[in-house]
Amino acid sequence: GFSTKEIDLIERYNWNIVSLGDRILRTETAAIVAQTILRDF
Repeated sequence: GFSTKEIDLIERYNWNIVSLGDRILRTETAAIVAQTILRDF
């Protein structure tokens, strides 16, 4: 998940938070999941 400091920075610069779901994934797994979601989008 995101730390409080990271969320503050995201809000300060008006960035959009992107979620891959409720689970916290390892970097290696998150990349594969993100590619699959984008491919099926």
